[in-house]
Amino acid sequence: IEGGCVIVMDVKTGAIRAMVNLKRDSTTNRLGETYNMAIGRTGEPGSVFKTAILMSVMEDAKVKLSDELPTNHGRIKYFAPDVHITDYERQKGTDKMTVMHGFEISSNYVFRKLAIDHYGDNPKKLLDNLYMYKLGEAYDFDLQGFSAPTLPTSDVKKWSATDLGSMAIGYSVSETPLHIVTFYNAIANKGKMMKPYLVESIEKDGVIKEKRGPSVLNGSICSRATADSLTRGLMKITEEGTAARRLKGAKFKVAGKTGTARIAQEPKNAMRGNPYKNKKGQIQYQATFVGFFPAEQPKYTAIVVIYSKPSNEVFFGGTTPALTYRDIVDKIYALDYSYGDIIEAKGKMPDMSGESPKTAKNGKVPNLIGLGLTDAIYAIENDGYRCSYSGVGHVVSQSPTAGSKLSEGNIISIKLQ
Repeated sequence: IEGGCVIVMDVKTGAIRAMVNLKRDSTTNRLGETYNMAIGRTGEPGSVFKTAILMSVMEDAKVKLSDELPTNHGRIKYFAPDVHITDYERQKGTDKMTVMHGFEISSNYVFRKLAIDHYGDNPKKLLDNLYMYKLGEAYDFDLQGFSAPTLPTSDVKKWSATDLGSMAIGYSVSETPLHIVTFYNAIANKGKMMKPYLVESIEKDGVIKEKRGPSVLNGSICSRATADSLTRGLMKITEEGTAARRLKGAKFKVAGKTGTARIAQEPKNAMRGNPYKNKKGQIQYQATFVGFFPAEQPKYTAIVVIYSKPSNEVFFGGTTPALTYRDIVDKIYALDYSYGDIIEAKGKMPDMSGESPKTAKNGKVPNLIGLGLTDAIYAIENDGYRCSYSGVGHVVSQSPTAGSKLSEGNIISIKLQ
């Protein structure tokens, strides 16, 4: 791995709750936070861009997830056949596929066909929508170095025969991770796009000189109905599609999309005739998972982007990025107590009817059952003990048991689930 980044954003406000970047040093081979790839590195995003294409055709052409398309053996002029389609035709014995299933398996054929069928005569309309989704501009941000994304020129007369079909699957465009996560955050927020920010206010000598906080980039990039339909499609991806294996068993339902894109090499390093291969024939990948959770009542949107080193192996967004995303979901579940009412409604809240933890230093072990990790550690350390824990979620067992006599400085072990 060459490096990667993570962004976690608050759905309702656009506040950045976490932004982490790791880049491998070519000399020491160690990973360090030396460059902000989350806002500074642009690249072809791959299949995570398909959601923007789907939003556009749903709004303009009233395309529905249940609509069927002819499969045509996965063939579209100028492009190689989509093997997902030929496999599907053989397994299902049919020559039709729904838009939903095409989204679920991330079919290049389906998205190229949607884009070409609906915008082949007017690609500028699609471009206008992408600019409305803020995927074509670098808006103000609290940190310097926020790179501008790029879309094909608005002079469509200069487009090649393959530009529209390439853009439909996340090529011929260039985006930062922050642009992509902000777009998905708007879907989670029912179409309302919030401006990402880090700074709540600026103070001097204890006096607030400037208030910042939440602001709106676009009050409605799509209808609520379209946002809800896209959410259902993104949930299908995590339940049965390209991300299902890695996100199975996550503490919350996730609505999200995988993306795998080849990274174009510098011309001096590229193989002749193939800008995505180096002179050794190796390919470098940008692998992404982006989505929001809990899917039914979204609170956080997050993106994980990992950049591979050049190699002969494919690096997919449904592997390490999705697995990393699940770790983020599970850790937030363990730490964020505001989810209590949501968990309880699903019948998953551990029994909280027991005695509340006592903080009086009376030499007895407090009752920790049902607490999240943060509160459990606080109760343990406040009584003068040390903590050892395993798992994520809420405390389901502890040793010694509540009420046992224990001298200060000893360890209380807890298991979370």
